[in-house]
Amino acid sequence: MRHLGRASPRARWAARAVRAAGGSPRWLVTGGAPCKTVASGTKIGFLSDVEGNIRYWNRFISRSRVLRRDPVSKELELVDGTELVYGGDTVDRGPGDMRVQRELINLKEKYPDRVHFILGNRDINKLRYICELHPDFLRQNEIPGVYWRRDLPDSPRDMAGRLKWMLQNTMGCPNTYEFRRQEIAETTGKDFMEVTDEEIVKSFTDSIEREGTLWRYLSYGHLAFRMNDILFVHGGVCDLSLGYVPDKNKEIHGDVAEGLGSRTVSQWVHDLEAFKQAEMKEMDSNRDSIVAWSQEGGYGSEAYGGRLMQYGMGRLPRPNRQTDGFKTRSVVYNDFLEGGNPVFPSKAVTEALSSNGIHRIASGHKPHGDSPVFIRCPHTDLLITTADTSYANNTIYKGDENTKSNPPTARGTPSSFWPTPPLPVDPRGDLCAVEVIFTVQEDGRTSVCAHGNLSSGERVLARAGGSGDIEGTGADYWIGRETSTGWWVKGRVLPPLEDTDSSSSWVDEALSSSSSSSSSYIIIIIIIIIPSHATLLAHLTAKSHSLTPDRPDFKVRRLIPVIAKRAVGPFVFVDHFGPVDVGASNSMDVGPHPHIGISTLTYLLSGAIVHRDSTGADATILPGEVNWMTAGKGVVHSERGNEALGQIKPDADGKKMLHGMQCWVGLPKEQEDIHPSFHHIDHHQTLDVSENLRELGEVSGRLIVGRIPGSPEVEGIPHHWPMFMLDIELAKTSSVAIPIDENHELGVYVVQGRVASGSEEATLDVGDASIYTHEGKAKGAQSVRVKTLGEHARVVVFGGLPFPEIAATCSGISWRRRRTPFHQLRRRGRRWIGVCFRKSSMRITSTASRFLPIVARKHRPRDMTRRTSRGMHVQHVFTTTESLLRWQSSCGERKSVLHRYRRTHTCTSRH
Repeated sequence: MRHLGRASPRARWAARAVRAAGGSPRWLVTGGAPCKTVASGTKIGFLSDVEGNIRYWNRFISRSRVLRRDPVSKELELVDGTELVYGGDTVDRGPGDMRVQRELINLKEKYPDRVHFILGNRDINKLRYICELHPDFLRQNEIPGVYWRRDLPDSPRDMAGRLKWMLQNTMGCPNTYEFRRQEIAETTGKDFMEVTDEEIVKSFTDSIEREGTLWRYLSYGHLAFRMNDILFVHGGVCDLSLGYVPDKNKEIHGDVAEGLGSRTVSQWVHDLEAFKQAEMKEMDSNRDSIVAWSQEGGYGSEAYGGRLMQYGMGRLPRPNRQTDGFKTRSVVYNDFLEGGNPVFPSKAVTEALSSNGIHRIASGHKPHGDSPVFIRCPHTDLLITTADTSYANNTIYKGDENTKSNPPTARGTPSSFWPTPPLPVDPRGDLCAVEVIFTVQEDGRTSVCAHGNLSSGERVLARAGGSGDIEGTGADYWIGRETSTGWWVKGRVLPPLEDTDSSSSWVDEALSSSSSSSSSYIIIIIIIIIPSHATLLAHLTAKSHSLTPDRPDFKVRRLIPVIAKRAVGPFVFVDHFGPVDVGASNSMDVGPHPHIGISTLTYLLSGAIVHRDSTGADATILPGEVNWMTAGKGVVHSERGNEALGQIKPDADGKKMLHGMQCWVGLPKEQEDIHPSFHHIDHHQTLDVSENLRELGEVSGRLIVGRIPGSPEVEGIPHHWPMFMLDIELAKTSSVAIPIDENHELGVYVVQGRVASGSEEATLDVGDASIYTHEGKAKGAQSVRVKTLGEHARVVVFGGLPFPEIAATCSGISWRRRRTPFHQLRRRGRRWIGVCFRKSSMRITSTASRFLPIVARKHRPRDMTRRTSRGMHVQHVFTTTESLLRWQSSCGERKSVLHRYRRTHTCTSRH
């Protein structure tokens, strides 16, 4: 069986003939000149970031004015009088990597002077396959991780395991392995389960061989390409990247902008091409090297091809620098967006480009909706077009924020070694396909038009550019400009076509039209939903105490409730326990105790705990897993750490660490007395939402429970109120933007490392938290930005819609925002004391004789003072639970009262 990742027989024969003559295959060293001038009237199609999405690829071709398929052979062809520039990132996000690359390579070899490739970060980082999937590399005694994620677990030593480890943990594409299985099944006619790991690995390794499609794409591609007045790059151009070419003899690649100097833009582009070709030749000549660039990184690495791989990364390995100092000076890993909002390049950049005849920049790299973004730079004629629509189906239009549904997820079949994460169902949707076309005018400059369909299926047209960019030249004046209210204009929505046969003619008419107004168009502003910053409510620091007097080393941090913030969304208690070495002494053992009127959520970061309760549940929770117990009208449970010690894996130091979170979640008032239940979900049932959150660098985000904007809901947890909880790990110099729904609250709690959160960039250490809200006054999406401060960090994010009232009581603790009827308190108190506890329905079978009594022992009252002034505290000491209930009854119709029944039976309330 021949994989699509390999060259055709004809191409392999040509390669052998060239090598026999003492040369190298032409695709190994030649990608064509990186600068070109074309005649007026030429149309230049631009497409970027297909990322293996075969459905989108075929849909785009069917609507393109530059590409078409031969009606008989179905081979891809270029329309006469056109050129094609592909903007990079061919692979990783769909079951079409091999097919997309194959068709691009065939098109390039058919039209070598009219088809041009740009290299993206997802293309360049695949050069790592050559060394890191080499059998000799896998046989090494030690296989360290990558420089940007030192915290990763050890890499497996078999080739399939190593490949999965690389894709999931270091390349930001956890679904690619199973996507490849799906593609092989589709192209060979096999059943999905019949495709073996060996076939999958072979398809990857074949693609990077000299005759493979990936290697040939890299050989043909450019880091930057100039055509007339257009500069094509994958990411963007900034002060640091303009004019910069990595120098092998230069030890420091700092933050000082060097600019073009005496060179022109064309000379700089040629220098980048020479750099790229030299790196490719060096790597090709040393394919048996097992020095992995990813372990140390940097431009000074001894690994062959390492400088090119570093140029495709977002940051340098500079451990002693702050976050902002790590940016790589590259046109690959850069962009013209910040927090979803278009940003202008500096005046120095725009002036340097304009003086060199560059009036257009075309790029991709960062997704931003379902149609291209145009950015008109002020005080200059520079127009930027960025065309990555890889998350088109997540676009939300104003007015639909609460009705837009997100695509479901489809789970692939687990491989023989690695658990399979959820496979997203086409994040571009079924309708979106927008093409960008530059047209060369008589004066040699270019106009630009974007046409196609949005994710809603509506037609979109944007004409931006022309001589002078003024009305009357075919350009829409507002395209690429910011309105006074802060929205950016992306294009015009057109009315639906009454005649389906005219679906092609309207594009030709739009491209040739010389008027910016037409009665056939309805002008509607397409807007970018820009996530604004959520409102800060409070900064909190968790109070630390020992779990028990005999375990002073076992620390538990309680974040809420506190006076400043009683609850965050439906979360009424948030406890953080550990990390603690439980191998040297006893682990956490909490005997049977009752809960009522709430749900409890337990999530482990490390360690293991055995859970048993009166519903009959008996489950061991491991790292990344979730226990969800709904107490309802009453449940008794225990948590035994010592019984699970044998299931805890020692860390690198040989310690058995226990570390996790336990939260209480309130129930709606009408559901406080539902029947108790217990649910457990494994790690693979939580959702990978890394791409929904990632803003910069390598991040790993898991949605533990509930849902966030832009993602489906976690299945298997029957929560009864809008809520969510996230576990987010951030590598050094990484940041995330966490979306928040309208009227919801959100808490960011640090469990490891140090981060800055929010627009105010408040510094948070372990045990610190910031609480935010989306007040609903500012419509549209809002987000909370979290970034690391020079080290790996881990945060737990939780929240949801606040309750209009919270009524939850548990084991002597009565939490009330509004008065709970006394008969309910009395009934619950009797159940706690033992009337119901003695019944079998409230016992844990294996530990029936062992339970925590509600009243441990009597204490002598220490303070019976009572201050009745408004706003003062009233403190009582109770010797029995009955006295607590009698006191609650005597409160009568007093306003909102918070009762906290502490271990010492001290109750503090505020009137």
